[in-house]
Amino acid sequence: MALNLDAIKAKLNQLNKTDDKKNNVWKPEAGKTRVRIVPYVHRKENPFLELYFHYDISKRSMLSPITFGNADPIVEFAKQLATAGDKENWVMSKKLEPKMRVFAPVIVRGEEEKGVRLWEFGKQIYAELLSLADDPDVGDYTDVIDGRDITIETTDAATNGTGYNQ
Repeated sequence: MALNLDAIKAKLNQLNKTDDKKNNVWKPEAGKTRVRIVPYVHRKENPFLELYFHYDISKRSMLSPITFGNADPIVEFAKQLATAGDKENWVMSKKLEPKMRVFAPVIVRGEEEKGVRLWEFGKQIYAELLSLADDPDVGDYTDVIDGRDITIETTDAATNGTGYNQ
């Protein structure tokens, strides 16, 4: 079977369009924004995708194999450091542990023409969203027709003093 050069060129052109890459991920700006979390196309029963990342290793971010239930040599090394007995190694082990980030497909109200985008957030927001779904008065807020919009209130880095929007 010969390589389909037309398909490869089309894919390369698609990847090189920076606007398409940026439009797929949504980050809330300061202020209030309404979104609808919608079902995840590849797993309709749960819209949330949990991924674990190692940050700042060789100035890069890496997806940890524990995301897929596999062993992670960096995690194993971090465990060794944590049990080494001194504070410096323990602090280093904490920096090496992967951090959970959660992604959910959303439609941003007022920007529906941009389609479904991915919203990235951490453990605290994840717990709040799961609590909402567990509340019998709220239930399945992801239903495209009968679900609920969620209002997100974001403060900018200058206001909250953290160096990033909250």
